[in-house]
Amino acid sequence: MGTFQAISEATVCQLLHGAHRNVLYASPGVFLRAAEEMVRFIGSGENRSLCVVLDPDPEICRLGYGQIEGIELLHARGIPVRKAPGLRIGILIIDEKAFVYSPTPLVVENPPGSSAYNGLLVLPEQARSILECVASEGSPEDQVLPSGETPMKPELGAELMSREEIEASRKDIDERPPLKFNLARPTRVYQSYIQFVEVNLLGCHVQRHTISLPSQLFNMPGGKEMQERLTAQFRVIEKDLLAVGKGKDRISLEEIKNDVNQLRKRYLRSLGEKYGVVMLRKNKSKFEATVKEIDLKLMNFKLDCTETLEKEFQKSKKHLVSALLPGLTEHPPEDLVFGIATRKPSKEIAKKYLEDCIDYVFPRAEDFVEEMRLNVVFRDVTYETLTDPNFGESIREAFPYVEWPKPLEEHTAIPEAGESDSGFLQ
Repeated sequence: MGTFQAISEATVCQLLHGAHRNVLYASPGVFLRAAEEMVRFIGSGENRSLCVVLDPDPEICRLGYGQIEGIELLHARGIPVRKAPGLRIGILIIDEKAFVYSPTPLVVENPPGSSAYNGLLVLPEQARSILECVASEGSPEDQVLPSGETPMKPELGAELMSREEIEASRKDIDERPPLKFNLARPTRVYQSYIQFVEVNLLGCHVQRHTISLPSQLFNMPGGKEMQERLTAQFRVIEKDLLAVGKGKDRISLEEIKNDVNQLRKRYLRSLGEKYGVVMLRKNKSKFEATVKEIDLKLMNFKLDCTETLEKEFQKSKKHLVSALLPGLTEHPPEDLVFGIATRKPSKEIAKKYLEDCIDYVFPRAEDFVEEMRLNVVFRDVTYETLTDPNFGESIREAFPYVEWPKPLEEHTAIPEAGESDSGFLQ
């Protein structure tokens, strides 16, 4: 047996199956198949020693280091499980053989093949040294040592995993179950290639912004029912606010809108209404740099346009007052009639009333400008999307010149890890 070893869960199970006297298993997690081998080992003869040390964090199962069912089986059969939070190496001592290895997180990659070395065969003296540092079945006070020697507290696995901790882990796993590892791996691959992006320029379509005018400003014969049915929308400015500044400092909204359109055209590809818009992740840094440039231009525009907007608002208010004042004077609304001492309001009173009503519904220029922003939201590929049979075709149509790492159909045809795709749980 060579020094360098390829240690998968299949290797662990094979070694456990051949154990006769002593087993030390320390690893982030344990799979059900390995736990079954430990139960078989401890129950198939007398004078057998088994020590199990695991990381109690349920995230271990989501990373693919083990299964909660393995821990539950050991606990149900009365086999103590010791805990070592943060443990990320594997230690396996089977009788006279000992191995130190790097367990494989299945959410990242497949188990190592026969030539993918991830472990070392440890010398007997090194194995003894490891045993001295790892918890035994008894506490330091129970250790029988030569006279004068002090019991050593274990460096690893000094405390038992309680039933409450195991139940809490099960609840956590039930609430947030692990992904299917055969899909999680290609999902990570495709996340390295593409990213979903939503780009929206908000609050910058000034010409479309309207307000609702109070119905009492259109008081006319027909009674209250007619008045309640009457609504009027009014554009707050006569035409789009095209630009602010002068000379080389001149910035226009049309220019900003064009910049956003060019951003979309250059970096983004639509996969249709069902999936949304994506970009190649390799372009993300340049994309974000362009977004910052547009953000800066928009910020400078906002700093200069408040005064211009206020002038446009005042002009629009004057036009409204001029258009509505004759009708309001002739047919004043009830809340105005019953709030004055004369039978009919004077032109000055009607104008003041009209101005107050319009001021109430008009936006402040500062608030109007504050709504202007470029909103960019990133989303990653999910394995639910990856399993959609039409997604692969859509992504290849959007990027026909990209050599994708593997057809999506090959991934989605593989069974879930824990059934038969893992290569070691069969």
